[in-house]
Amino acid sequence: MKLKIDINCDLGESYGTFKVGNDEKITVNLAKKYGVAVGAHPGYPDLLGFGRREMHLTLEEIENYTIYQVSALQGFAKIAGLNLQHVKPHGALYNTAVKV
Repeated sequence: MKLKIDINCDLGESYGTFKVGNDEKITVNLAKKYGVAVGAHPGYPDLLGFGRREMHLTLEEIENYTIYQVSALQGFAKIAGLNLQHVKPHGALYNTAVKV
């Protein structure tokens, strides 16, 4: 049996003046060029806390924010001829999902 390991890495986490790594060099096109799978990492619309603070939203609001964020990345992936491989909640949304 051949084993396969799929490692997930959170990239593209900079926002405005909050810089983490070299996000400007990370694109869907580069992922395609190097055979790297693309996945969405949707979170709460917590811009100041970068999605790491719990927000008390309805399930419908969470669903809508998730659809919006995943669809945005899916659009870029489609243009590049890629599909999204996975969706993984970010930050506080991930912690909330674990509790529900």
